[in-house]
Amino acid sequence: MKRLVLILSMVFILCTGFQYGQLSFEVGFFSNYEWRGFDFYAKNQPAVQPSLTYTFKDTGFSINAFASYTLSDRDKYRHLEEIDFTLTYEFTPYEGIDMSAGIT
Repeated sequence: MKRLVLILSMVFILCTGFQYGQLSFEVGFFSNYEWRGFDFYAKNQPAVQPSLTYTFKDTGFSINAFASYTLSDRDKYRHLEEIDFTLTYEFTPYEGIDMSAGIT
């Protein structure tokens, strides 16, 4: 289901064109993946964490897809892979005060 949402989001972005927003991509490589203070993969397994964000121009809305994958022992840790989708709204209610709200 999450992959279907990701594919549909990408199709939407490609169909509407980039004149309506901005697309950014980031990738992080980590020697181990810690989640809430615990080593998520045993024995300090390295992880890669890609993130793709589309910001809708002048609306304050953005959508993001984030993932985390281990780079070794893929068969053993496949069930621990993480994929998150986030919708965020950023706004400025008063000058100097920036706020954001999001749902994952």
